[in-house]
Amino acid sequence: MKSLFKVACVVSSLALPLAAQESQEPQVNLSPEMIDQLLIQEIRTEFPSAKLDGTGALGNNAEIEVREELIYLDASDAQKYMQSIGNLPSDMSGMLLDKNEEWFVTFTFDPMGYVKDEDKEDLDANKLLSQLQESQKKANEIRGQQGKPKLYITGWKTPPKYNEQTNNLEWGLLLRDDQGQTLLNHDIKLLGRKGVMSAKLVCDPEQFSALEPKLANVLEGFNYTAGNKYSEYKEGDKIAELGLAGLIAGGGAFVIWKFWKQIAFGVVAVGAAAKSFIGKLFGRS
Repeated sequence: MKSLFKVACVVSSLALPLAAQESQEPQVNLSPEMIDQLLIQEIRTEFPSAKLDGTGALGNNAEIEVREELIYLDASDAQKYMQSIGNLPSDMSGMLLDKNEEWFVTFTFDPMGYVKDEDKEDLDANKLLSQLQESQKKANEIRGQQGKPKLYITGWKTPPKYNEQTNNLEWGLLLRDDQGQTLLNHDIKLLGRKGVMSAKLVCDPEQFSALEPKLANVLEGFNYTAGNKYSEYKEGDKIAELGLAGLIAGGGAFVIWKFWKQIAFGVVAVGAAAKSFIGKLFGRS
């Protein structure tokens, strides 16, 4: 599938030459607002739920603020996008995608119940890594059956750590594919009253240091809705069978995403879009 998300930067570079060639009228610079308008129009032809601002729902019990330079897709469109770039199907709650498609964050909720954090002092990184590698062997069997490249976990980028103040569990895995490409999956488990929202940053490993503060900014915009927060637990609520170690090892919801660099729109397609947009600016059809 051709990329819809690099159109803005290409249009901005093509717009002035197109206008100059077709008219002797003064050249018009596209403002960031105009570029965003064109961008969202293009995206919504393929992904109707796309947003560049505001708040996006993550299932029925959480929401995320759509911050600058990010695109929100709801559960259905996130699934469509992920499959279009070669990933296995998964029951997602939504995602945030960088405008330039250089990284994204997926969100998936598991209604497993309230996860007790009693094992927070007993997270054995070496043991957990072995369990994850064993789980990935099974996933590779499925990938092979579907004709998709296999993925291999090679080690920790960030060993597991738990934040008692935010009730977030975080870790990062390094992987490689059949072609030897290295990639990173960075996971955050956001504990709630009725289950766990999994936020996964997918990017090139060398990007992580620069993206870490951006990821923190993204997660500041995450909220469980009223009645669903970890602190709102009440006696009698469903208790999850897994503890923190079980969340890392994966239980039944272990997912590794492959990050694929998209192919930008062809020049002809972008030129047509820019021509149409510029024509409207000058009152031409």
